[in-house]
Order: sequence, then structure tokens, then C-alpha cells
Amino acid sequence: MKQSFKYIIGLFLLLILNALGGLVKKNFDLTKDQRYSINPMTADVVDSLDQEVLVTVFLEGSLPSSFKKYRKFIDYYLKELKSLNRNIRVQYIDPTSGTIEEVKDIKRYFQSYGIVPISRRASEGDGMTQKVIYPYISIENNERVIFVDLLEAKRADQSEQEAIHNSQINLESKLIRAFRDVKNNRSGLVGVLGYNNDLLAAGWNNTKGKLGNYFFIPMTGDQVIKKMDDIELVVSILNTDDLSRIDQLAIDQAMVREIPIFWLIDSYKVSVDSIGKYGSYAAIPKEFNTADQLFKYGVRIGTDLIMDMNCSPIQQVVGSEGGQPQLSLIKYPYHPLLSGFSDRLSHLSAPVNSKFVSSIEILKSKKQQSEVLLTTSSFSRNQKPPVSLEFNFLRKEPLEEEYNSGPSNIAVWIKGGQQSYFNNRLTQLDKEVLAKENVSIISTTERSNQIIVGDSDFALPLISKDGTLLPIGYNNWDRRNYDGNIDFLQSCIELLINDGELLSLKKRENRLQLIDEKKFEKGYSKYLFMLLGLPITAMVILYLALFMYRKLKYAKK
Repeated sequence: MKQSFKYIIGLFLLLILNALGGLVKKNFDLTKDQRYSINPMTADVVDSLDQEVLVTVFLEGSLPSSFKKYRKFIDYYLKELKSLNRNIRVQYIDPTSGTIEEVKDIKRYFQSYGIVPISRRASEGDGMTQKVIYPYISIENNERVIFVDLLEAKRADQSEQEAIHNSQINLESKLIRAFRDVKNNRSGLVGVLGYNNDLLAAGWNNTKGKLGNYFFIPMTGDQVIKKMDDIELVVSILNTDDLSRIDQLAIDQAMVREIPIFWLIDSYKVSVDSIGKYGSYAAIPKEFNTADQLFKYGVRIGTDLIMDMNCSPIQQVVGSEGGQPQLSLIKYPYHPLLSGFSDRLSHLSAPVNSKFVSSIEILKSKKQQSEVLLTTSSFSRNQKPPVSLEFNFLRKEPLEEEYNSGPSNIAVWIKGGQQSYFNNRLTQLDKEVLAKENVSIISTTERSNQIIVGDSDFALPLISKDGTLLPIGYNNWDRRNYDGNIDFLQSCIELLINDGELLSLKKRENRLQLIDEKKFEKGYSKYLFMLLGLPITAMVILYLALFMYRKLKYAKK
């Protein structure tokens, strides 16, 4: 009886310890890459939320099996964020459930934000059905609603499971940007000026939030001046046409009002098609009317055309068979793969696929800081105008000794003190335009912020034959997505608007991208055994040891 009482006491103590353990809300991330741990920067942003933020998860209802694991991760992650700040409230809504009128209302709600659902097969009852899914989370306060797309675009070489895996990796940075922008009550408005500004705006708006929670809007200079108090960034594209004087004035006055400027400049207007059409092409750099303005700001647009041995391919005819031309992919030095990133952009690993690039020179100034963000490789060659372009040189192997110009600056970042380009240059028309919008001229600033890139093609989307927009960075020659293009743009926008405060999250994403799924599954099984198998095994061993001890003890008696 005394021995039985000891066992009862021991069991009672074990139950108490188990109950106390349940009260401790602490999770331990045993994964080597800490994928289930909240980044300290994320914790800081969430902790700073000083008003209620409603998080609505629309990935709800009967889901395909490929989405269920992702949904569990979302639940886990949001619980962790809620534990950091009581101002976060989470709700779950199935947009496809309810009355017919309720479903129609929520459909109209999504359409007002330009959100389109996806369709997948999912099990329902004893059979399969086509399920409409809204893979989105909305984050809102009293001022603004931001939608976070939970599903990354699936590349042609990916399975849906791989796309979902990448979506899970990118979830933290998307959510934290949304929380930050909601907290700051930002408008999210970005004005796009210049060449093909409507195409660029459409392409950037089509990136599933990869470029941030912004509305990229094609504008004229007058509209930028009118919206000066709301605009967060101005993008200026120089290609074939000069900017109008009002465009220049709008950029200048945005700059001195500490609105960041993102310049995308093509010194040469040339394409592979134009060379193929004429057999050869004499390329001459464009003399932009903004060259003096940029010189005033501290940079000079290069007149060189750069070749690089590290480049992407184009298709060329290499022979014929049966009367049909035989095509082959051949590396094209005028399409450099740019991977010379600055230390600030060391998180970037994928190259930027550019086309017909020119260098950007930084002019020395005591009042401003400058930094080279992106360069060509060491094996590049700077050609001075005029440049005769043709395809015949591709028949020979490139000679390394001819590509000896060294790295050239393709993207630079300048910050600090600036004088307005329009000081003592205002015309009567300039004054009338400003007066119409009740905007006064500002002549100087100590906090200008600009990035200048010697290429615009890398940032423009291609259009498919059926008229749909292809992803930014897609190369129609080798049918490959160069993810470095969108990653570089994302980093530039983060640097310009937020001084790069969340770029460290990208380093973590890149580290997780390298994880082998099979290894992860093996690791998951290992940790599951450690958490469940080891305690159970220890209890069994302890029980057997106790049993043998008692057996031997009483056998002696």
C-alpha cells in the first residue's frame, strides 16, 4: 500500500508539472535556420503599433491539400504576432460561404481593390470540386486597408508546392511592410513620369506586392505638382523622349521637398529587333534635356555603351536543316547580367538582366553622400560613340583581353544637400503652374534622396502575344525569369522610401530559399521525434528499469 501511494504521488506531481508547462506560452524553434522565429525587426515594428489593427485572413474554408500546411503556418505566425501586441486582432472569413447576396457583396469588395480569386480542385464530401480561393490577408486600421497576396507567382519550372514554399518564406517581409505602412498612415502613391510610364506602372502594380504596398500611377508633371503632399516617390524614365519643362520642374520641387526620385535612363535607344531589321545599326547616345539637371544634382549620364562577358543569351540562326533555319541560344554581351552589388545590397544574389546599359558617373560634392549600388562585372568593355551594332561578331568566341575596362557604375545612390535646378530660372509659365496648385518654390534642401540607373529596360515588363503582362525580368529568348530584376527594384524602393530598414529580412529569405525540401521533411521528422519520441522512450525505459528493480528485489526475498 505504501509503494502504491508513492506511485500516486509521483503521478500527481507529473500532472502538476505538465499543467504548469502548459501555462508557459513559450515556443522553441529547433530548426537550424530559425524559420519559425520572429525576426527582431519584425518584433520592433509590431510592438510599436499604438492603435488597433485588424488582420483578416481570407484563405479559409475547404482548401486543397497543398494549401493546408501553409494555412497552419499562417495561423502559427499570426498567433506569435498577437502575443507581441494586444492591438492586433485576427479574424477568419470564407469569402465563398454565406447567402448568395453575401458572396456577391464580398466579391464586389475584392473587385474594388483589383483582387481576382484563383481556382483549385479541393475535396468536398466524398468527391472533388472546383474551389474558388482568395489567398489574401487584409491589414487595416481606421485610415487604410492593405492587402497582402499570400501566393507567389508560380514559374514555369516550379510545382505549386514549390511556389507555396516560396510564399511561406516571403510571408514575413510582406506582412511586416504592411504593418509598418498601416502604422505610418502612408498614402502609398508613387508618380511615374516619362517614357512608357503607363506600361511601367502596370508592370509594377502587377508584382503581387513584391515592390511594396504602393500604387504606381502614370502622371504628368502638373499632376505630380498637384499631388505633392501625397506622393511618396517619383519615378522618372528617360528613353526616347525628353521630359517636358513642367516634368522637370515637378521632379525638382519634389526632390527639394524630400520626396525620393528614382531615375531610369537609357542613353541609347536600341533593341535586338532594330539590329535584326537593318543588319547593322549605328547607335548614337541620346542628348537629354535633363542632362544639365542631373549634373546639377551631382551625376553625369554616360555616353558609353557597355559590353560584358557575363551576359544573358539571345537566339541566333546557326544553320539550316531541311530548309528550316536552326536557332540556338548565344550569349549577347550587350545584355549584361549585373551582379556587382554594394555591401548595402549584399542580400541580393540573383543577377539583374539588363539591356544596352551605360555608366553613371558620380561628381564630387561636399554636401552629399554617394554610393555605388550596382556595377558590371570585371570583364566588361566600354564602347564610345558612335557604336556599330551587328550580329556577326557573335560567330567568334569573345577574347578575354578585349573585355578589360573593369567594373562600370550602373546604379548610384546620392543623398544630402541640394540646390534647386530652377533657382533663378523660373519662367512666368513655371510660376503660374506652381501658383495654380498653391505650391511655393523651394530653393534648397539638406535631405535629398535619389537613385540613378543607367538602364530602364530591366524595369519594364514585356507583353505576351495575347496582350498579358509578363513578369518583370522575364527574358523571351531563353524563357527565363531573372528574379534579380524585381529584387533589385524592391531594394531600391526600400532604400528610397524607408532608408533600407527592412533589407535584412531579405537576407533571411535568401537563406531560407536555399533549403532543400527533402532535408526539411527529414528535419521535421527528427524534431517531432525529439519532442514526442524521446520523452515517451525515456518513460518506457524508466518503467522497465523500475520493473526489473522490483523483480530482482522481491526475487531475493
